[in-house]
Amino acid sequence: MMRNGLVPARFLAICAQFVYTIVLYLSMNCNVLSCLPKTRTGVYDGSFGSGCQPPDSLSPHYGSFSSHKTELTVALSVSLALLAFELVGLLGGISTFLPYQGLISTGCHIAGSICIVLYRFDSWCSTDYWFIFGFCCATPFLTECLAWFGVLGMKKSL
Repeated sequence: MMRNGLVPARFLAICAQFVYTIVLYLSMNCNVLSCLPKTRTGVYDGSFGSGCQPPDSLSPHYGSFSSHKTELTVALSVSLALLAFELVGLLGGISTFLPYQGLISTGCHIAGSICIVLYRFDSWCSTDYWFIFGFCCATPFLTECLAWFGVLGMKKSL
């Protein structure tokens, strides 16, 4: 009997990126503040333990802050939905033993987990998350959709 170590690695990679995305969702203010102009004082000084307090509603940067926060909230919400879809496909047995899907998904989600950790701790700008989303979340989602189409639509084992 052949053992496949890719299935548990894929499960752990998807779960890790799912958890890191939730953590990023709960602490997104630092990343949103890193997009604002550096001329502000008293809100964000660039150091890690600064508290990352958002500007008050009277600040001239509040509109920019809220638009960047909305953008990051949408990106993280869509990421969580795509990760949940992939987890359903894995746990439902639709794409569990497809080797290429497992390899693509595992590689992308491990890279995505590492990028999200760097994104959070280095306080990258909120617009930079779209690159992580595109390469590490949307790519495995598209291959998962192809696997679903091949298994359920074509009634084939890929």
